[in-house]
Amino acid sequence: MSCLIVCTSMKPALGRHQRSAVRTFCEHIFQTLKSVDPNTALCDLREDPLPFFDGRLPLEHDHPAVKRWLDRVGHASCLYLGVPAYWGLPSGAAKNWLDVLSGPAYDLSDSRTVFDGKAVGMFVVGARDGDAEGASSSMHKAVEAVGMRLSVPPLLLDNPRSAKVNWNTFGQQLTLHAGQCLRSSIV
Repeated sequence: MSCLIVCTSMKPALGRHQRSAVRTFCEHIFQTLKSVDPNTALCDLREDPLPFFDGRLPLEHDHPAVKRWLDRVGHASCLYLGVPAYWGLPSGAAKNWLDVLSGPAYDLSDSRTVFDGKAVGMFVVGARDGDAEGASSSMHKAVEAVGMRLSVPPLLLDNPRSAKVNWNTFGQQLTLHAGQCLRSSIV
């Protein structure tokens, strides 16, 4: 697979019918990139959730979702993350995704993760003004710590409920941004 688009939003909660801005944008990016690169895939943590990080190395898990996610990430040439931000930090699901798939030993000299050398891009949607920037900074540190290289600066959007944004233009920006990430993985 070329580009793996990862939706880390857990909204809406079961039984609710509201839309997640992050999921909506991930689906838009997927539909557009798939027309250019049929190997593009979209995977959603809400649809295929991981267990909570408990300090194990990834291969020590017998949870089938861990194995599926390791396989998907391992076969991707680049990753494009959709990250919700609350209280100035990335969602717990986004951080848990990195922790479970990387394990606890990223500081050891011989430790490698499934993310080593992967090109990554991301967009961050903040629940309120200022949340996206704080979360972006945290995610940038985290993705580099597990071995990824940020190939394009994160694209940020705060408070989509009240943002004065041309949604068609923003959708085009997201798609171009994800495309830049994909191109950087080919070079």
